[in-house]
Amino acid sequence: MIRYFQQMEEEVKKHPPLTIAVAVAQDEEVLRSVKAAQDRGVARAVLVGDEERVRPAMEAVGLPSSLRVVHETGDAEACHKAVALVRGGEAQVLFKGLVSTPPYLRAVLDKESGLRTGRLLSTLHAFEIPRDGRLLFVTDTGLNIAPDVDEKEQILWNAIDALKLFGIDHPFIGILAAQEMVTPKQPATVDAAELVRRFEANPAFRGTIEGPVSLDVAVSANAAKHKGIVSRIAGKTEVFLFPTIEAGNVWSKSMMHYANINAGGLIVGATHPVILMSRADDAVVKMNSIVMACYMALKGGKA
Repeated sequence: MIRYFQQMEEEVKKHPPLTIAVAVAQDEEVLRSVKAAQDRGVARAVLVGDEERVRPAMEAVGLPSSLRVVHETGDAEACHKAVALVRGGEAQVLFKGLVSTPPYLRAVLDKESGLRTGRLLSTLHAFEIPRDGRLLFVTDTGLNIAPDVDEKEQILWNAIDALKLFGIDHPFIGILAAQEMVTPKQPATVDAAELVRRFEANPAFRGTIEGPVSLDVAVSANAAKHKGIVSRIAGKTEVFLFPTIEAGNVWSKSMMHYANINAGGLIVGATHPVILMSRADDAVVKMNSIVMACYMALKGGKA
């Protein structure tokens, strides 16, 4: 089982470096993470963007001039070209550069030339929890705004399939809400109960799932005992499903900015790993995301 990003990186470095296609690459912060990945033997890159702006940025961060640059001045065109490189096998991971999310995702979701699988796309982030000595996975924190119960089911399957790559064949899953009682006044609790029913009735599911469950119970057996709640996941939860994008986004950014928790993440549900980072994410988070994406590409047979 993979417990740390460093362990993930060591596994990736046992293989020849993969190639990252960077869409709209004229961004020094993005290129610093590309350089770190290259220097550490994790991945190399092909940079797609306005060459007149990409080259100075490369020089500023110390990337060699021999690195391949594909000239595309338009953001949409650069995104489509980067996706084409992944689709065609010239790269194994897609990385968002200096471009807004809509044109980036439109290129990924293009019916003719994108990276669609027919599944809903969702984000999956991993956090190193020092107390537990392992990774905690969370979904969805940045893509699906107000998923209904059917979409939440797809988001969970995306996470379950991804966790298998990390050696977690029997995940402990918490469907988060503000309380454990099911009440129509809190639709998240109704969705959680329905999701538990669906997964427990599905013979393809191999795991332990509970919901609705509050965060304190999910992370602490003592909290569950103190509240008189019998739980099979308390203190053992490996993946959280958040009820809304706001809940997941606020929790994740709080962990990174206030608790300084080591993190990384990407989009799952596409044919290949797709990195979609916040512009405010630092170089460590971007590097962790590259490592995570390369690891998943190798383990998922996309390399």
